[in-house]
Amino acid sequence: MIRTLISMEDNVYQFWQAQLLADTFHQARQPGVLTRLVSVSNSQPVRRIDGVETIITRAYSPDPRSGDSYPAYNKPGSICEWLDQDPGDDDETVMIIDPDFVFVGQMLLEPEHGRPLSEPISYMQWNLPDSQVVLNRHCRVAHDKVPAVGVPNLIRRGDLRTMAPRWYELTRQLRDDSVTRATLDWICEMWAYSIASAEVGLEHVCQPLGHFQHHTELRLPLIHYCYHSQSQDKSWRWTKREYVAWTKPAPCPLDTTIVEQRLAALVEAAAAKHGFKRVT
Repeated sequence: MIRTLISMEDNVYQFWQAQLLADTFHQARQPGVLTRLVSVSNSQPVRRIDGVETIITRAYSPDPRSGDSYPAYNKPGSICEWLDQDPGDDDETVMIIDPDFVFVGQMLLEPEHGRPLSEPISYMQWNLPDSQVVLNRHCRVAHDKVPAVGVPNLIRRGDLRTMAPRWYELTRQLRDDSVTRATLDWICEMWAYSIASAEVGLEHVCQPLGHFQHHTELRLPLIHYCYHSQSQDKSWRWTKREYVAWTKPAPCPLDTTIVEQRLAALVEAAAAKHGFKRVT
């Protein structure tokens, strides 16, 4: 079984993304369960999503030691907390993604033990100048052993349990170091995942697992809409950062990519399903 796992805060911005993810998860008939780890800092009730397992964890941002406000602390922190509370089956496959994903098919791949499957990320190659800055300062293993990867990460639960504490620890270290913090900024957590994986001996298999909006073919089961969609003449644009859910989006022009068109159709369908009512 594949457990699809996201980490998020209980805010409007990530809630509508999680709703859209859940809609497409069920439409695709993705095997397994969709679990969301919701980091909260108060006792207010957390909004629920039908058909989604919701697990409440404490907030890891701001960092309790440094006071650094960095929402990505919540991903390794909440995963560590979840694994401590629910040891589960070490053989289970966990697919870690972010809320800004949609399913357009079924993800059926499962990794071998010790060999997670992950999306290759070109800007994290170990021999790039910025990469060398972080690796020289914080990596305990040969630099070429550190995988250049991002989400989706498909990993056996036992392997995740082994590396997650170091992932969280390294995220804090990279943010505490003013040099690596300035060099990496938002992707400190991504680098912490890669270094921690190498340090515990995991060997990643890198292969495309999803599409970005600019891709011109649609053959993989996931879309990661972390960038913006835009027509060729720039008269139409859609981005998660500007979208107000669930208002009706402007029609997607035909001079966009097939991935942008599918994403736009899914957003419009979700807006209609949720009654074109603004999420509050």
